[in-house]
Amino acid sequence: MADLYLCADIGATNARFAAVRADGEQLQVVQRIQLASAAHASVVELLQAARNQLAGEFSAIALALPGPVMGGCCRVTLLPWLISEVEIEQATGLPCRLLNDLEAQGWGIDQLAASELVCLTPERTGQPGNRCIIAPGSDLGEAILYWDGQQHRPFPTEGGHCDFAPSDELEWQLAELLMEQYGQARWGDLLSGRGIVALYRMLAADSSCCKSGEDIADLANQGDSAAAEAIARFLRLLGREAANLGLKSMALDGVYIAGGIVPSLPRPQVQSLVLEGFDAKPSMAHLLQTIPLRLICSDNLGILGCGRFLRQNPRRDLGA
Repeated sequence: MADLYLCADIGATNARFAAVRADGEQLQVVQRIQLASAAHASVVELLQAARNQLAGEFSAIALALPGPVMGGCCRVTLLPWLISEVEIEQATGLPCRLLNDLEAQGWGIDQLAASELVCLTPERTGQPGNRCIIAPGSDLGEAILYWDGQQHRPFPTEGGHCDFAPSDELEWQLAELLMEQYGQARWGDLLSGRGIVALYRMLAADSSCCKSGEDIADLANQGDSAAAEAIARFLRLLGREAANLGLKSMALDGVYIAGGIVPSLPRPQVQSLVLEGFDAKPSMAHLLQTIPLRLICSDNLGILGCGRFLRQNPRRDLGA
């Protein structure tokens, strides 16, 4: 018998909700809506707004959230929310599971159609083993998928909060500015929309710039040299950190790039510059040059991952 799940991929800016029908191993998104996350005072209020628009009798809820999930609770990154499974179960009367957003995306990879995956390294076939996923967006998410001999099992990390390692004079200057502003120079401060803005401000010598990362990408397409260099450096940095994650996880079966930023950039530029940064580790070039790089082009990745997680992990009774 088919189940109907209420699944959501909640980010700092937008929250995507969907009714997902699970029939055996098949998952189908039957209805999807998008709401503004910050327009709601709490996740319970956000969830209620979604239920008012989605039809169906749901059997369980799964929410993918930007932040660490511990003991059924999550303090959401970039939003003033502390969320618990128990609170949501009490408010909705439905079993609920919280997942880190990159963990959910990891669960979703094998649900994607072939057309939603773009191999940036067609000559690299990889081999059975671990995978990893890196996703620049409002912040930077990272997860590892270990291979247990039968399937990939995702586990989340908070790698986006790890220290950035500058490699030239401009990056040292940028790291110093980030240290002054945040007390730490994180990879997430660079591989994100605000990271593109920080790079552009440095390259254009315009500390008052209030453009968005999307605006800067548009300027790059229009021939603005500082914007073009900001995007190019962003992509090379992404390749470097993707290689870092690939080495730490021994991701022999592939490094996957997700998030909302990279799929919107010109594909030839993404392919050449990310790969340039990825391969720039002489001590492990022989290994990295065997690892496939794949770009995910799907808005449903986290939603499908929530559905697959619920399908593979039998739901518990309320309060258990």
